Amino acid sequence: SGSYNFQIASSYTPELITAAQNILSKIYKANYAYNKLAVMAYGLSYQNEKQLSFFEQNRDLDKEKILMKTVDNLNSSYGKTSVFYASSGIKHRWQTRQLKRSPRFMSDWDEILVVKT
Repeated sequence: SGSYNFQIASSYTPELITAAQNILSKIYKANYAYNKLAVMAYGLSYQNEKQLSFFEQNRDLDKEKILMKTVDNLNSSYGKTSVFYASSGIKHRWQTRQLKRSPRFMSDWDEILVVKT
């Protein structure tokens, strides 16, 4: 297992991907058959309560927020995978098994329950 401590709280996907890649490069062992992954998040905070670091410089949080909003808007308009990060892979040779997945009517607009009278 591995862990990563962010200098300041982050919801910026490229930073999260970099952290995950750093952890993976430390714990990965060749010729092992990996099956599952678990991610634990500790010390979560609200986005508007971000504690900045005195030593963190040259970081434009407004640009990061605009970029993430743009990616979300494009994916919302043109489909969930219209814009994605190359590190997630271009061809997925696998698919998640969703046979026992719970309904996502609280988190997915496409699955909201419709009540007819």
